[in-house]
Amino acid sequence: MTLTSDDKFAFEPLTEEGLRDFAGFSCGAEAWHVDLNEYLRDDALAHQAYEVSKTYLCYGASAEPVGFVAVSAAHINRANVKGHRLPYEIVPALLIGRLGVSEAEQRRGYGKKIIAVVRQMARELPIGCRMLALQVDVENVAAVGFYERQRFIRMREKDENATYRDYVQNSMYWMFYDLYASR
Repeated sequence: MTLTSDDKFAFEPLTEEGLRDFAGFSCGAEAWHVDLNEYLRDDALAHQAYEVSKTYLCYGASAEPVGFVAVSAAHINRANVKGHRLPYEIVPALLIGRLGVSEAEQRRGYGKKIIAVVRQMARELPIGCRMLALQVDVENVAAVGFYERQRFIRMREKDENATYRDYVQNSMYWMFYDLYASR
């Protein structure tokens, strides 16, 4: 089942057969890339079977594997999102748990296409979903910049009542995208 497809991009739910297509897939050799590679190879099917996340595979024009994304349900505390006056303390979100683009296909627009499909997916959920949320390694400057160009914002700045761990857990930034504000 293809969720979205055009002449240069297809987005399909993870299957065992699809995972075989991605056997040689690699996002790169940096630590955060290795984590993505290992997640897809070792964990994605199991997480999907336990219904804690759903992974989608992305294919290019020649049906070559170009990327993947894993998503799950989440919520965020409204106090952590700067510039928003939301009516509830807890705000529903779709969590982008992992997003990887093949090293050979990076900087060709596939990450942007994946984000666009995830935004549309979140908007079409049969439940309320206000935000997209994700974590990104603070040292992965390219990824932080990519998400900022996609209009994700970092969690609000630290206040005197919060600990550093509240904001950067295990060297990760929380970033958010407001689906409502972007309509």
